[in-house]
Formats: sequence, structure tokens, C-alpha cells
Amino acid sequence: MRQSLHVVTAAFVVLAAAPLRSQTPTPAGTAFTYQGRLNDSGMPATAMYDLQFKLFDVVTVGTGTQIGGTLSVPAVQVTGGLFTVSLDFGSNAFDGSRRFLEIALKPVAGMSYTTLAPRQELTPTPYSQTIFTRTIVVKPLGGTAVANGTLLRNALAGITTSSSTNPWLVKIEPGIYDVGATPLQMISYVDVEGSGEGVTKITGAANLFLAGTVVGTSNSELRWLTIESTGGPSYSIAFYSSVSTHLSQVTLSASGATTSTRGAFLTGGAPTLRDITINVSSSGTEAVGVYIAGASTQATIADSNATLTGGSQAYGFYSASTTLIERSSATVTPGASGSAYGLYVGGGSMTVLHSSLRALSGTTAYGVYIVGGTVGVVSSFLGGTTAASSSLSLCPGSVNANTFQLLNASCQ
Repeated sequence: MRQSLHVVTAAFVVLAAAPLRSQTPTPAGTAFTYQGRLNDSGMPATAMYDLQFKLFDVVTVGTGTQIGGTLSVPAVQVTGGLFTVSLDFGSNAFDGSRRFLEIALKPVAGMSYTTLAPRQELTPTPYSQTIFTRTIVVKPLGGTAVANGTLLRNALAGITTSSSTNPWLVKIEPGIYDVGATPLQMISYVDVEGSGEGVTKITGAANLFLAGTVVGTSNSELRWLTIESTGGPSYSIAFYSSVSTHLSQVTLSASGATTSTRGAFLTGGAPTLRDITINVSSSGTEAVGVYIAGASTQATIADSNATLTGGSQAYGFYSASTTLIERSSATVTPGASGSAYGLYVGGGSMTVLHSSLRALSGTTAYGVYIVGGTVGVVSSFLGGTTAASSSLSLCPGSVNANTFQLLNASCQ
């Protein structure tokens, strides 16, 4: 149920909301902690709000059948845009069918609730609390890395019965697993878990634009391993996803392409990347740590670090979508006579919290470069020839990483 949520009403914008693991999870528990971020008129809200949560079987507000009752949570303290609530729709709410969360809110002193749209799809069990019904262990059998890659691919292909009530775990033992030029496709309701980023590596050389060494899927998490792309002639992408997938404690490494080299390429859904190390090296045109595209994409990047070297155009993070970056960093060093951007915002809605965005060199070097959309940066370090290319809509508590001088309210 780790979701990213972006919904717009006349007065409020929820930039991102991510259910996290319960503080006291139990195998039979149905409650989960839901953490959200709320903007009021373009700025992080700090006030008390009454919230209501309903569950439906369709995404469109005003249609469908409500599942269970309405959960009312009064007087929720929102501080700096952040709020946390505990929700429990009961065990009968999730039977394997699709479910969508509807949120309504009002200030404590307000007279009526505002319903946010659209509803957000939920999965029935937080990934961190999943009780797997089956586990497959994949281990090297003394062959080559290519042979190991075949073993891994066959193990995933052999899973045909995974579902919300029948989740599987694929556990990968230490080794190098080479999947070649054909991307490794994740499977819904199947988590893939390595034995550590330093000892388990999935490597590949796909020369595809909308793909990567590994392709994510919904209702699935990838963790505790390294994904490497050594690239084709034109494209090198370690991880690609167009849906609400999840990565945790993963190293993404990409190199070897002349046109585009990307650690992660996200084009849809509500993907979440947490505790990710990204290393991108390019001798070609473009180098990107995480590239986020699609008007409806709602991405969350947390506790992650991107290091970029080379490329005539080098970007730590590139977003034209709704994106939250928190407690993360980008360090960008382009090729000779190249341009560097810690964060490039091409559109959408961007929020940066407690992060460091640094363009170390380049003929053009910006901590944040804005072409379109709305951008808020809170308590962050911005480094480059210029901290920010233009005034931000919100920039409290941020610092020029080169001079260590406090930036003004618009990051100038």
C-alpha cells in the first residue's frame, strides 16, 4: 500500500502520500500507517485538519460502490505539509479485487469537506508485512553468469499463480546473474530479494528505450541487490517501470550507451524508490540518475543518492511529473564542455525536502533548473554556478552549497 498521491482541488494539493509500515505490525493485522503531504495554496500546510477516508471499487469519484464504512480522523496535525494517520478497513475489505481510496478533508474550523480526486488504488497488504505463501531460492550452480541469468529468468517465468492472496518471494543467493539483451520482467505479487547489494547482481545489456535490465510491475518489490546495465549502442537503462512499483536498498548502475544512459526510467503509476544508490557514467549525449516522465506519474524518491559522471547533458534527477524527493542527493559532473543539473524540472509538481542537489562543473551548472511546473525546495543544499535558474514558488531554509549562504524565499 505504499502509494504516491497527487490530487488537486480548488484549495488543496496533496503532493505525495505513502502508507508506511505499521509501527506494531502483526501477521493478522489489517491496520497500516498512512503518511501524507499536504499543500495549501501551493505551500506546505501547517494546521489542524479533519480527514475522512472511504474505500471504493472504482477510481472515479462519484461512481462505484463503497466498501465498508467511512473512517473519520478528526483534528489531524499537519506540520510542514506532513501528516500521519492509522487506517483499518478490516479484513473483509480486500478480497483480491481492486480497491481505491477516497480522501476528503477540511480545516478543523471548516463547515464542509472537500473530496480529492481521483481516488487512489491500494493493494490489500503493505509490502513490508507480506506473508508469502511460497518462496523460491535461486542460486548459482557453478556455471557462468549467463547460465545464472537463465536460472533466474526461468524461476520467474515458472510462477503462474501469484495473486493478492497468494504472494510469492524469489530469494536470490550471492552471484552475478546476466540476463543479456532481453529485459528481466518482474511479476505482480512476486517480491524479488537479493542477498545484499554487494554480493547479488543482475546485469544486462538491453539496447531499448522503454525497457531496462529489469522492468518493474505493480504489487511487487525489488530489494537488496544491484541492477547493472552495460548498455547497447544507443541506450543503457538499469531499471524501467511504467507502473506503481517499489525498490528498496538497491544499487542501480548504468554505462556504455552513446545516446541515453539512465539509472532508472519511470513513466507511470506511483513508483517508490527508497535507499537507492545510483551510479551513472556516460561518454555519450545524456546521463540521468532518475528520469521521471508522464503527466500522471507520481514518484517518490527517498534516502537515495545519485552520482553522475560524463555526458554532454547530465542530470541527477529529471522530472516532468509529480515527484517528491526527500533526504536524497545528486552529485553531477558532466563531460568536457557539458551541462550539469542537480535537478531538472520540465513540468509537473516537484517537492524537494532535506536534500542536496549539486552540479559540480560544466559550461552550464545549476542546482535546480526549471523549465515548467511548480517547484518547492525545503531545507536543502543547492550547488552549481547558479543555485536555481529562476525563482521557486517555495524555498524556505535552503542553502547555497558553494558559499554556505542562506538562500532567500525563492532560492535566489
